[in-house]
Amino acid sequence: MPGILVSNTESGEAHVWYADGTKIVDRKRVLDADGLVVSVNGPWKIVATGTDAGAFTRPNIIWHDANSHMTLLWRMFNYRLSSTATVVDEAGNPIFVGPPWETVGCGDFNGDGKADILWHDNSTGGGTDETQIWFIDGHRITSRATVVDEAGNPIFVGPPWETVGCGDFNGDGKADILWHDNSTGGGTDETQIWFIDGHRITSRATVVDEAGNPIFVGLPWHVVGVGDFNGDGKADILWHDHAPDGGGSHELQIWFMDGHRITSRAAVLAENGNPVVVEPPWRIEAVGEFTHHRVGPVTAEGSPAGTFRGDVVVTGKMEVSGGIVVPHGDISVSGDLILTGADVAEQFDVADHANTADGIGPGTVVVLDADGAIAPCTAAYDTRVAGVVSGAGDRVPALLLDRGAPGREAEDDRRPVAVTGKAWCRAEALDHPIKVGDLLTTSSVRGHARKATDRTDALGAVIGKALTQLHRGTGTVLVLVGLA
Repeated sequence: MPGILVSNTESGEAHVWYADGTKIVDRKRVLDADGLVVSVNGPWKIVATGTDAGAFTRPNIIWHDANSHMTLLWRMFNYRLSSTATVVDEAGNPIFVGPPWETVGCGDFNGDGKADILWHDNSTGGGTDETQIWFIDGHRITSRATVVDEAGNPIFVGPPWETVGCGDFNGDGKADILWHDNSTGGGTDETQIWFIDGHRITSRATVVDEAGNPIFVGLPWHVVGVGDFNGDGKADILWHDHAPDGGGSHELQIWFMDGHRITSRAAVLAENGNPVVVEPPWRIEAVGEFTHHRVGPVTAEGSPAGTFRGDVVVTGKMEVSGGIVVPHGDISVSGDLILTGADVAEQFDVADHANTADGIGPGTVVVLDADGAIAPCTAAYDTRVAGVVSGAGDRVPALLLDRGAPGREAEDDRRPVAVTGKAWCRAEALDHPIKVGDLLTTSSVRGHARKATDRTDALGAVIGKALTQLHRGTGTVLVLVGLA
């Protein structure tokens, strides 16, 4: 979903205004990785936005430091910063570029799905008026090329012409360059598109109105961004009616484009349906494809059904009906990890002699044999106690360890044993009733727990503490597992 990136020159905060066609449907403050409001202050300045395509479109905000001349890439998820990276050259070294060069846009010029950076060597600062593209992979420059004309010759264009945006106007999957011939510098107020393939101009065309006539628009109107507002795969032009002296209506207007021809024009509307107004201290920084909420249902089949290289950021709820496998790397959680299960269970092999018809079901109190496999307990105060087989009643494991270790994938010969947390276990109160808070140990009744009445014998044989009671006979007791 396209977003208009705006900033407040007094407070320094930045917002993304999400647009559906011509209407603003939501506004969000831009947040850093810690969830704090971003402050846009000098010497850093937002110079462009770009989008990397992939399983999910991912917006980038390009920053430039007027002092150090460093270029910084902010990888965003929606309106929140995901990670940052300094742009480096082909050798991997940070690159520092300042005046008369200036960043004038960002777009995918070679169709590889990755945003590239457009620079101009401004002659008003002593430059040559060269236009150059940095082809980028991630935050690393893979190559640089001067923009050349249709014949392959370097092209040099300067004032009163100025680059005002980049976008795919003809829907070929490659960014084009939008120029404006500024009348304040003696120009005609013509708007022109350079259609680009890589770094070569394939054609040039003056923007024309709905009737096919060249259109000339100057101050107080000026171009403030380029983006696909109606989702037709072709870039549109965002104009702002704002003069340098503060004049103008401060309204925003979109020119919906098909190639170099305007198909329609419309004012940008606020959530209440009235024209949106942007006036000081607010200003338009850029337009970007800021993903809002979710892109839509993502369905894939195969094995694997999808591959991600890099970070996957989830800011909302993620529901998984299958499993998540992380063969390498870490999972980091900055907030709370909420698990609906009740215990931490460890997978154990079942001893051969214990794998009988009655089996080892959930709730069975188990002990270790000489090989470290488990079997139901058959003696009181057995220090070989390992825990309780998880999964009885309404309690299931929250974490399951050692599952599917190499050569041990078969579930029939293994059981999850709760080693901490809450689990229902089989218990007997044949000699002593079990009350809440009683310590439980193994029983001579196969696979059952009993009340530990002898603290000396219970040392090393405690299963945990009873959370429910059992007055007599056999049954189940909820136990807070804690081997001791």
